[in-house]
Amino acid sequence: MDGDVFNLGLLAAGLAFLGIIALSAIGGLLERSIKSEAEKKKFGKISVVLAFSLFVILCFSLVPVFVGVFVSLLKGAVPADIGFIEKNDMLIVFGFWAIIVIGLAIALPFMKKDDFFSETGKQGAGRRHD
Repeated sequence: MDGDVFNLGLLAAGLAFLGIIALSAIGGLLERSIKSEAEKKKFGKISVVLAFSLFVILCFSLVPVFVGVFVSLLKGAVPADIGFIEKNDMLIVFGFWAIIVIGLAIALPFMKKDDFFSETGKQGAGRRHD
């Protein structure tokens, strides 16, 4: 794997993780300081969308990191030639990204239907989708 892709993935994952932590801290401070219920709902909806976006960025950025670590560990552990895996490591990354995109495409309509992106979802995960 190209070292730049690995480093960029590591940087993006770290920044997304720090962003989630910062959003949590800022959200706690804002929740105590905002008195209006309308403003709380507005900021609550923004924070849910922002937290979900940061989580998706974290998921996408960790894929090249994990593939790079896996390939480097595989080189040391397997005595056989792994040239095919080394040459096609970015195809493996694209394959995992495609699986994530397909999963999001399936899940997003249900998330929207369940009002996931509101301050508090009105329905639970155990509800049947009729």
